[in-house]
Amino acid sequence: MKDYGFFPTVESCNAYLSSLLQLHRADIALVFYREMQRCRISPNVYTLNMVISAYCKLGKLENAVEVLEKMESMGFSPIIVSYNTLIAGHCDKGLLSSALKFKNLMLKNGLYPNVVTFNSLIGGLCKSMIRSGYHPDEHTFKMLISSFCNNRDFDGAVEVLKEMFERSIALDSSILSDLCLGLYGCGNEKMLKLLCVEMEARRLIP
Repeated sequence: MKDYGFFPTVESCNAYLSSLLQLHRADIALVFYREMQRCRISPNVYTLNMVISAYCKLGKLENAVEVLEKMESMGFSPIIVSYNTLIAGHCDKGLLSSALKFKNLMLKNGLYPNVVTFNSLIGGLCKSMIRSGYHPDEHTFKMLISSFCNNRDFDGAVEVLKEMFERSIALDSSILSDLCLGLYGCGNEKMLKLLCVEMEARRLIP
């Protein structure tokens, strides 16, 4: 496109950035964003959210915060995704107090936390517990799975279940029933079948 004397739209650039992030190439995403700047392709709030995400994935949290702080001077207001990305990034690094500060900043700016916000904070609390020398038991995992199911985040519930399998934590039929019902209710038959196969392999009685 450059050879022909014109540049892609910001929407095209966003599609490319999104693909790079899905392919876990946050480093190339940032290189591409700098190329956008050189070509004077004006970003939008979605572009900047993906830049924040790229920095968080690379562990460069200070850079991610800097992008958030520059948003307003660029004519944009951070949205829930902007804060959620930073909260998740700080929780992944065990920086729970910083994550909570961004949750409070979100509220101060008139935005309300959603299920993604709380899932990140719950995950951060679990990591903080482990770092402090305490390990989640079956009750911790049950509460997490129940919370994910109540919010219809069955992917999150399945991830917690996988960790229970890896840690050889005892399972009971009630928690599996909740998850099976949830998967059935949302029409996720493929995951439901996989769960049933896994239960059978582990001789768990439904």
